[in-house]
Amino acid sequence: MNKIYFSLLFILLLSCADKDDAVKSYWDNGNLKSELRYKEGKLDGLCRWYYNNGKPEMEVIYNMNVLEGPGKRWHENGNIESVFYYKNNVFDSIVEWYNVSGVLVKRENYVDGVLNGLFNQWYDSGKIFIEGEYLDGMMHGSWLMYYEDGSIGSNSVFDRGTGVQRGFADGGSYLRSVIYYKDNVKHGREIHYNIKGEVEEVLLWENGEYVGTDSNISDLEKNK
Repeated sequence: MNKIYFSLLFILLLSCADKDDAVKSYWDNGNLKSELRYKEGKLDGLCRWYYNNGKPEMEVIYNMNVLEGPGKRWHENGNIESVFYYKNNVFDSIVEWYNVSGVLVKRENYVDGVLNGLFNQWYDSGKIFIEGEYLDGMMHGSWLMYYEDGSIGSNSVFDRGTGVQRGFADGGSYLRSVIYYKDNVKHGREIHYNIKGEVEEVLLWENGEYVGTDSNISDLEKNK
């Protein structure tokens, strides 16, 4: 009897879906959990999900199971979490991220799902943290990282993911590190300096994986 009941219920839901009605589901407390629209058995149209406190969680638009168009996500407290745009199931155009207090903390640019263009990140206070740019998914050009007081924490120059990052002590008082990158990850030496400008430590990286230390630090040039 139960099998017959659930079979009839499933047929009824599909019937509603084929008519482009929203198929609704609910939390145990009775609050709405989701509103999904279907066409020919595939997600199609505006779809929404909700937290069990009744506040919205996410809304996106489907075109026959493919994400297309603008979308949003919310934190559980009701503040916006992200604003984005989909094209053929991947991010396209500007994507913005917000912290739980509603402060913008990151902005990215995508072209066909790949990072391209300006990249910005902010502290929760709203002060600038990182400024950079991507080219075909690779860090490219000048990148700056700031301490929250506005002083420069590091500056980097990349050519399609390959480059050098120079880090500075809090307040920019002295050079603290020189790190080499390839394909967006650490590759080669990561050199640390003390306040006197002397080499303190050298770490070795290979394709983003830590592989050990270099004991021959006396022969290193102090790359300032």
